Amino acid sequence: MLTDSNEYRTSRCGADEIERRGRTVEFRNGDEPGMAEIEAVLASGEARPKAPTKQKDAPAVAMTDKSDAGSDALVEQLGAAVLAGALGEASKAAAPQDDSKAIHERRFAIEVDHARDALLTDFGKDTLDDRYLLPGERYQDLFARVAAAYADDEPHAQR
Repeated sequence: MLTDSNEYRTSRCGADEIERRGRTVEFRNGDEPGMAEIEAVLASGEARPKAPTKQKDAPAVAMTDKSDAGSDALVEQLGAAVLAGALGEASKAAAPQDDSKAIHERRFAIEVDHARDALLTDFGKDTLDDRYLLPGERYQDLFARVAAAYADDEPHAQR
């Protein structure tokens, strides 16, 4: 036996067994053939794989059979799906689009006091002009539009 250290010893038969503290540990699970069995099979020549035989003249799929009934049904199904998709797109285009830039009618009647525009600073007025005011709209009209859009009821919008 060859000694690797005081605790581990490797036997002469190879790395299949290791002796540790007086116990032999074998790493085979019992399914593998022994080396002698493998050498015997190789010497007999029985373990050579046989090459698969090919039929060179026969095609993998015959293209002469035209009785595929599924193709017509598949074409009809796909055509119906495309038609349904086109009709769906057309109905979406015809429907009025509701986006964030759309101006809706006010839900509530709100009284505005345009004299309160004087309470805004010049910077505030410039910001409202630049980003929020619609053409022809005054500052208090802007506040009324936003209040009507987000209020729960008319008294809430009027506050």
